[in-house]
Amino acid sequence: MVNLTDVARRSGFSVMTASRVMSGRGPVSAAAREAVLTAAAELGYVPNGVARGLRSSRTGVVALIISDIENPFYASMAKAAEQALAQRQLRLTISSSGEDTERELELLRAVHAMRADALLITPTTGNGPVLTQLAEGGMPIVQLDRVVPDLELRRVLLDNAGAARQAVTHLADHGHRRIALVSGPQSITTGAERVAGARRAAAERGLELEVFEAASYLHEGSRDAVAAALEWAPTGLVSGNGIVLEACLDVLVERSVRVPDALSLVGFDDLPWMRWTAAPITTVRQSVSSMTAAAVEMLFADPGDGGIERRFAGELVVRASVADHRE
Repeated sequence: MVNLTDVARRSGFSVMTASRVMSGRGPVSAAAREAVLTAAAELGYVPNGVARGLRSSRTGVVALIISDIENPFYASMAKAAEQALAQRQLRLTISSSGEDTERELELLRAVHAMRADALLITPTTGNGPVLTQLAEGGMPIVQLDRVVPDLELRRVLLDNAGAARQAVTHLADHGHRRIALVSGPQSITTGAERVAGARRAAAERGLELEVFEAASYLHEGSRDAVAAALEWAPTGLVSGNGIVLEACLDVLVERSVRVPDALSLVGFDDLPWMRWTAAPITTVRQSVSSMTAAAVEMLFADPGDGGIERRFAGELVVRASVADHRE
């Protein structure tokens, strides 16, 4: 059986340092933390009592870690999770990482400390070894909306590439030939997959497509990318998600750019406010409630049932934000 000494030897740090990392108590450097967690994951190390505790001591609590508590999309996800878990007489605890890997690590430690029965997470990209460790310790985990690349844990996702293809194809069908995509960070799987789908649609239709990558999926992290997209002078613009769309509208209002007269716009997520703008916004809708209910069901299913991944199709909701440029 692998013990803490083995982990310390593999990581190149002392047993005391390895103990601090695995217990979450005491100061350690970022380099030491990464090395110890990586060594633990590679060796399959499970701290004493963790697996036994997770299997035998139920708290009736499921944790949800989302990436941005200010994003209404994630508020809808939390509501759907709460409703699905209530049917199982379980309670939900909600935390937000703010797209910060270190904050997410603190939250994962808290989830472990509270002995949550299971975990739903919209992860950052940096804590795969910790998630692996929790899963190997007996905690059911489902990644929702996005995944850590190469992390073989169950997940429920949108068909992001297909959804982006819908958005670009809709603009093409209305005569748009020069299209900008303001994407989220392509280090995050939703951003990378939506870019891939948009590029595929543009290639199929012979369109000019330029991708402008936002620094984050947060509001302020998107504004510079929107400004750069407008300098490129597209006739149509696709936003990477609802928060990116908010940043688009902010910049468009500041510059007195009217939708759809001067610029056509297609969004993601179909948040309620998108129906209430001066030109109601065409958007790709995700079935948040169905996806979240599926993730909750997957948490409590046998790991061998139904495979590791479920994908849901997006639905294009056509409104008034796309002008017709057909001759």
